[in-house]
Amino acid sequence: MKRLTLVVSILFAMGLLLSACVAAAPEMAAETESKEVAAESPGPEEGLWYNPDHVGESWINICTDAPPTYGGVATDIFFGWGESNPTWWGTGYPMFYSFSQLYDVLGDGVTLEPDAAESWEISADGLTYTFNLRNDVKFHDGELLTADHVKYSFEVHAHPEVGAWNAGWMPYRAFSGGTEFLDGSADEISGIVALDDFTLQISVLEPQMHLEYLIATINLLPAHLMQDIPFGELKDSELVGHPIGTGPFKFVEHVPSEYTSFEAFEDYYGGRPYLDRAVYRIGVTGSTATWIAALEKGEIQTGYLASGLDRVRLQEDPNVVLIAGPTAGGMYLNMNTERVEHKVRQALMFAIDKEAIAEGIWLGHAEAFDLRDNDPAGEWVSPDITIYDYDPEKAKTLLEEAGWDPDRELSLITYYQGDLDRRVLAALQDQWGQVGVKVEVNVLDTPAFIERSREAGDYDIGYACCGGPAAPYEYTRDSCDKSPYPNWSRNCNEEMDALVVSGIAEPDPEKRRDLFYQATEIATESAYQVALFRPDRRYAISKDLCNYTYREYLLVFSDQHPDRWYLRSE
Repeated sequence: MKRLTLVVSILFAMGLLLSACVAAAPEMAAETESKEVAAESPGPEEGLWYNPDHVGESWINICTDAPPTYGGVATDIFFGWGESNPTWWGTGYPMFYSFSQLYDVLGDGVTLEPDAAESWEISADGLTYTFNLRNDVKFHDGELLTADHVKYSFEVHAHPEVGAWNAGWMPYRAFSGGTEFLDGSADEISGIVALDDFTLQISVLEPQMHLEYLIATINLLPAHLMQDIPFGELKDSELVGHPIGTGPFKFVEHVPSEYTSFEAFEDYYGGRPYLDRAVYRIGVTGSTATWIAALEKGEIQTGYLASGLDRVRLQEDPNVVLIAGPTAGGMYLNMNTERVEHKVRQALMFAIDKEAIAEGIWLGHAEAFDLRDNDPAGEWVSPDITIYDYDPEKAKTLLEEAGWDPDRELSLITYYQGDLDRRVLAALQDQWGQVGVKVEVNVLDTPAFIERSREAGDYDIGYACCGGPAAPYEYTRDSCDKSPYPNWSRNCNEEMDALVVSGIAEPDPEKRRDLFYQATEIATESAYQVALFRPDRRYAISKDLCNYTYREYLLVFSDQHPDRWYLRSE
């Protein structure tokens, strides 16, 4: 039972952006009685191979006229990020084929579906999480998954020398013994305990809002192969380049800049996948014409973002299905607060005509939005946040107050390589130019983007998906102690940090809401990360790739279940 990924995370190729946004989660466990979860996914009616409730949904390609068959190869593509290396850290491309997690979070961002854990319980006070593991989950080398593997997996993802992308979201310092582990005074997280071979317990110091959802980002790793390698050497080890997980497909090989391939794992606990092989092809998305031609020729089974006239064309192709929908968080700008002054950041936002971009470039397949649009229930975004409506005169005034030098040039970087995004970037350049700001745009591949943004801080503005930020726990990644990774803006506001930490642990809903209201007011006024527009993304796939499910691939947790994919038989 796998997931796609946000992301993230990344968050960039490593799941970064992941950043990612999910629907509002249920109230914290601390507000309820002790709860035990052993959910079963709603299944198809007897005699059917599909769930009739899913027919007509935009996120899945159901072949109601073709029952599942075994065999064949499905070729996926890397969505526009350039090179991708196989890694162990967190959910996301391409490793959703090979790894399991304790459980999956489904596309609604709320429903939890068992994976390696068949059930779990959260204590009434919200301080103890107990996971009951299946006893038949095997690694690809035949080793049985145990609670010791799960404990080690958490510690690998947490260790600062590893650099796992999802470490920025998980509140490891709230785990009992987490601070000591992160600071190097302990060699384990004492609050994570294997009670027996198939029971794991996690203790936290205070209740943690959304923790059960963040846990879904942790890939389960083979401690029996990795534990003798120092944490700081793991990311460069040969073992990491040949992942061994417990997922439905076994890693076969990775050819840089070409492809990553997988084969069906016969001993997968959920049953052998329908497909014999899955190939993850790299570099196909250099241009729209390239991937559309490959899809039409049957060289690939999943395409890329179809928009504008391309979307109209593909909608008329009987051999193509367009799936997906509005992105969870939308496109946003990430400002480097160490290089771009406060009033300049605000001026840049007031100079943007979001509506013109959404309607003109996206041909109505996008909508301008702000942080409030990610919180329809009003549970955590203040009604008094700063809104950056199009106002070029206000932008000019702020630039004058900031003492702006018209000869100064800002740098914008992005990993988005598609034609549509290039047009968006050109529009941003033009709109900023109209208020007297020159911006150089650099479209980079993933390694270069990561180097310039995370490691060197060599940029002024980043253009990415999916943000706002868009969920309360995401502010933890923007805290002072998370810069520069994953705090790409290098934002540091201790008042906001304190409000977020208090809000996550606050069991009273009204008090928690007020704390997050204050935090969102600070964040939006600062303009370190600001929402632009939410695209209605449609990705083109072959109509013959049945049960292919789309989840916004930049979500921190998105399931895809490649074990259920199959090719329509002739």
